[in-house]
Amino acid sequence: MYQFPPVTDRVARLRAEYRDTTPYIDSERTRIVTEFYKANPNEVDIIKRAKTLYNILTQCTIRIEPDELIVGNTGKYNRNCMIFAEYNGIDWIKRELETGVFDTRNSQEGACIMPQEDREYFLSVADFWHVNCVGGVTTTYMPPEYEAIGMTGTLTHGPWSRNQTHGHYNTNIRKAVDKGFGAIKKEAQEKLAEMSGKIGTDKAEKFFFYSAVVICCDAAIAYSKRFAAEARRLCEIETSEKRKAELLKIAECMDWIMENPARNFYEAVQACYLYTLILCIEGAFLGLTIGRFDQHVGDYLERELAEGTITEDEAQEIVDCYCLKVGNLIGGGAKEFMTAAGAYSNNMRLTLGGRKKDGTDATNHVTYMTLNTMARLRLHDPNTSLCVHDETPLSLWEVGMGTNERCGGKPTIEGTDLMIKIMQKRGLEIEDARNFCLIGCVELSGSGCDWCNVSGPFSKAFMTFPGVVLLAINDGKNPKNGVQGGLKTGYLYEMETFEDVKKAFSDQLEYIMNWHLTFDTLIEYIGNPKVPLPIASATMDGCMESGRDMMTGGAKYNSTGTAAIGIGTTIDSLVAIKYAVFDKKFCTARELYDAVMANWEGYEDLRMRIQNETPFFGNGNEYSD
Repeated sequence: MYQFPPVTDRVARLRAEYRDTTPYIDSERTRIVTEFYKANPNEVDIIKRAKTLYNILTQCTIRIEPDELIVGNTGKYNRNCMIFAEYNGIDWIKRELETGVFDTRNSQEGACIMPQEDREYFLSVADFWHVNCVGGVTTTYMPPEYEAIGMTGTLTHGPWSRNQTHGHYNTNIRKAVDKGFGAIKKEAQEKLAEMSGKIGTDKAEKFFFYSAVVICCDAAIAYSKRFAAEARRLCEIETSEKRKAELLKIAECMDWIMENPARNFYEAVQACYLYTLILCIEGAFLGLTIGRFDQHVGDYLERELAEGTITEDEAQEIVDCYCLKVGNLIGGGAKEFMTAAGAYSNNMRLTLGGRKKDGTDATNHVTYMTLNTMARLRLHDPNTSLCVHDETPLSLWEVGMGTNERCGGKPTIEGTDLMIKIMQKRGLEIEDARNFCLIGCVELSGSGCDWCNVSGPFSKAFMTFPGVVLLAINDGKNPKNGVQGGLKTGYLYEMETFEDVKKAFSDQLEYIMNWHLTFDTLIEYIGNPKVPLPIASATMDGCMESGRDMMTGGAKYNSTGTAAIGIGTTIDSLVAIKYAVFDKKFCTARELYDAVMANWEGYEDLRMRIQNETPFFGNGNEYSD
């Protein structure tokens, strides 16, 4: 039986603070962004975003908490929720403050502390961002059908549902660790020098892209050095010799990383975290993916262990501190969103194990250590996926399953070789396919080379299939609100065969999907150029080569995806109709329709019979499958 190592006193204190501190929402990021946007309304979009990031990273509050080994924060307070006003506005803050809802939230609804001065500031700029946020602009240009389709209960599109921040992608964090932004800046400057005086119409986009990359590299380097300065300041007033030594180590690390390649395991982990933090601050949040953490930093640890310059216990504490910092990256949102998405969760994901690019097993010490962290600290973030295959060590299976047992389903267990085949089928070269990672709710992506855009920005690509069933049996109307947003395909009680039901469902599905694609295309056309991601594109494979931001097709691979919500429920619903009405005939189509429209009130006997008799999908039953 695998024995999980004990938790150090430092990590226990940091975990207690992580668990016991109510998060804050402050207006610092919004203030900096608002001031810059108001002063520079006509700045080229990608330069505006680069300069906005520079302003945030050079003006935001710098904190180093007692006990911390891995440092980096998102605002004035230790546990701080970031607000991204330029994406979807802050209407929800205004609404909840004015109605009092904000102060009645419980922890499951994302209760946060918001100081009075921040409340007043948010209210003072809410109207500005209502008009000027990307969501406000894209909504203005939607077709007239937008509201009705949005009311069908099938899509996340709709006038009440503005665009989310970026997320659900993985850029090349390993490049930031191994190469540093000093070298990336130099590469961008060389590209600009080659174009000097020779910028034709095909190179204007490249000119602004490389210019933005230079600004972002400067921002990342300046940000890191600000932490170095803070560590030295704290060292001067620190009385503990042990903590003084730690602060000096932090200062030395932060003076070096971001600009230069990491020199050891500690610097590699700190660089991995700080770059992830910068990506979050830029505007990439929900489902932002760290990717193959054990591959980003594992080689550094293996070398140091061989040299004897670090112990496994020291390395484990660093991994513990890293995961606690990732778990502290939280975003604020409306009560309804926080309740549905998981209060205080960021949906970030680590991928562990799997294969290396050459096909050999990728397991290393960090693979085990990250699972140790999850099992011992029981953090809800970051999410974790463990990739296994025929050559996966038995000991890794043991620690993976032991962690899963302790944490209730974490890590998810993924079949490596099947994933590789899927990625190859999607067009990835074999080395990139082997280097896949899981993002968000376990969607597949290439690591640092793929703008996969799954469930991501502007698209808001969620489609609720059970809602399509309701449209199909109710003549295209959502029974919850009576809005006619779908096709007029008739009512269930008018359908004579199950084939009629299937056709109505198929027609509604195609209709809604076509509108889904229409909305996505228009929103991305308007929104993508307005909030590019130059600091993420600086490391994404393909972008520096093509001179294009990944939001406009610069990555090596570009794809998309829709989250098909409720597939099992959809199948069970259709099977229930077929079984009860057309095969067993223990109720009429009218009776079943009336029961569903009444939400089963007054039809308990029918509900129980359908629930108990109907075969369910996913149980190896030929009828339902």
